Amino acid sequence: QKRKRKIRKKIRRRKEMRKQVDPPATSTSEEKKEDKKEDKKEKGDEEAVVSTQSTGAIRGLLHVAVSDVNDDVRRAAVISIGFLLFNSPEQCPNVVSLLSESYNSHVRYGAALALGISCAGSGMKEALNILEPMINDPVNYVRQGALLASAMVLVQQNDHMCPKLKTFKELFTKTMSDKHEDVMVKFGAILAQGIINAGGRNCTISMRTQYGHTNVPSVVGLLVFTHTWFWFPLSHFLCLAFQPTYLIGLNKDLKM
Repeated sequence: QKRKRKIRKKIRRRKEMRKQVDPPATSTSEEKKEDKKEDKKEKGDEEAVVSTQSTGAIRGLLHVAVSDVNDDVRRAAVISIGFLLFNSPEQCPNVVSLLSESYNSHVRYGAALALGISCAGSGMKEALNILEPMINDPVNYVRQGALLASAMVLVQQNDHMCPKLKTFKELFTKTMSDKHEDVMVKFGAILAQGIINAGGRNCTISMRTQYGHTNVPSVVGLLVFTHTWFWFPLSHFLCLAFQPTYLIGLNKDLKM
């Protein structure tokens, strides 16, 4: 009986020791829930309701952009503003102008891409006025984002429609050939040169169909393109957002 009592005491002690050493199951589950919330928050920002121009959604994204502790979430929130405002691109420069001067470089990068997405193919002077100083930003990936965004804004423009086109083209060529320039910035200049000359200058970037509806493949292509930040081969998805532009001349007999 004494031996049995001793054995039971030992078993109890071992169980108590295990409880003290092993963390409770709830802590791991709570950590998983927090990780899932963080992922959902970032995905939710990127999958914001496209082209709704909802003031509530924009207000929520701006709040996340200035208050969240995760730089990836803040960057995604700012980029999402571009998706929300692509049906009214004239509003985007006003919304993003202050964010383009943020102390956080991730927010500045997001502001550049938001302008590129919402004002793509418009040649808007207000957008170019914000992007031009960002090309000289001290952070290399902000300069890369500014080059990409400026090419997206200038696609399908000419010297008559946008006098700054020649200046930006020369800048892209100079950045690519500069031996002292950062590799990340050079990569942005190479992509910018490809974007501005897409399809032999017979393509534009648009998230709308010819009937004015949202073009889902174009939206998905631009969304995945923004993830070039994590893996550069995803830049090829921008091709989904390209749409051909053409002019067909017909005579009175409807013949070419």
